[in-house]
Amino acid sequence: MFDFLPKLKTLLRFSQTNSSNKPDNDRIQTNMPQSAAEHRSQDRYQHIHHLANSTEGELGIVRSDRTGKLLVAKHTKARQVIRLGDGPIFTYPNEAKILLKTLGGADHPNIIHLFGAERSCIEPGRHFLLLEYCSGGDLLDQIGQFTKMGKAAYGASRHLLLRKVLPADTLAHPPKFAGNCLVPEMFVLHVFVGLVWALAFLHDASEHEAVIHGDLKPDNVLLRWSSRNECGMPDIVLADFGASQLASKTIGVTGTPGYDSPEVVGIAQLKTTAPQAFEWKRKQRVMSTKSDIYQLGHLMYLLTTMQLWTTGADPEALTLPQEYTTQHCRHLATTVAWCFAVRPTKRPSATEDLLTVIDTFREQRDGLFRERGPLPQACWRKAVV
Repeated sequence: MFDFLPKLKTLLRFSQTNSSNKPDNDRIQTNMPQSAAEHRSQDRYQHIHHLANSTEGELGIVRSDRTGKLLVAKHTKARQVIRLGDGPIFTYPNEAKILLKTLGGADHPNIIHLFGAERSCIEPGRHFLLLEYCSGGDLLDQIGQFTKMGKAAYGASRHLLLRKVLPADTLAHPPKFAGNCLVPEMFVLHVFVGLVWALAFLHDASEHEAVIHGDLKPDNVLLRWSSRNECGMPDIVLADFGASQLASKTIGVTGTPGYDSPEVVGIAQLKTTAPQAFEWKRKQRVMSTKSDIYQLGHLMYLLTTMQLWTTGADPEALTLPQEYTTQHCRHLATTVAWCFAVRPTKRPSATEDLLTVIDTFREQRDGLFRERGPLPQACWRKAVV
């Protein structure tokens, strides 16, 4: 298990690091007042809980000695660029470049907050990213929480949706979750609204360079309990920007198998059928902001059907469980199908097209809250600390 405590005690300011071994952008820091309040370079932390490791590095929950607040420390892997006579030069973590430099540490309610990125003085090329702690966990685990609940947990709540279990041989993919319940309509709408707001912010090039997230999936969506408390539900927070790219400078493909867009799958298939073409194509511009939209479709389809969509399948054949086709969720199925358009140019944009339907989905969500009240407390996963 990764031991955060001794290494976190050695965090240094960027200015204290040997400048001969770091790129110019290694001094990126956010100007957010909130960031200065949550984390300062001289802060020390106590390791509280180890989290599952990611492809980017080890993760753990830590407590600040100065503020007493909980943060998540991500110890990134070193990525060497070149080697000079006086030693190697390492890249600054991509997630930090995107969140702090490109997005300017923007305080957006649906984007993860990164408070600082500190160089490790023990292991060259590695950094500690200090991120906000979202106590609600991730969306993948929350879906599992909903599906395994029984009638008793809902009590008299009208949010209960019982799941019709279909024979396995009638399904394109095996169910991702076991259980007898579906995700409540109000939460489904809440997730869609939050993620569209997040993508609209990322893809909008009016105040910063447009960003492609590149790996939108339930594991990378977190739940944050905050004072916003919309309809008694946590904020939907898009996280893990390790695979993100500037929309104007995309190269190759990123993402997770099963959540890919057709343009990404097409490149992957070349690896076995035409290796030379694959090597050339993966160095070209393949993805766009519309790739994020297709991944959004995958996430929403999983959220409502408990199955993965077959990438490249005809979106006109898409059907959702009848519980999501009532007046409370009207237009949801057609909007998800729109996201699944095979040609990127036929998919909706987050900055214009999807924003035009967000008001409708938000009104439907708020209407369900007025009609049925909040979801039972038993629906929500308990914080790990």
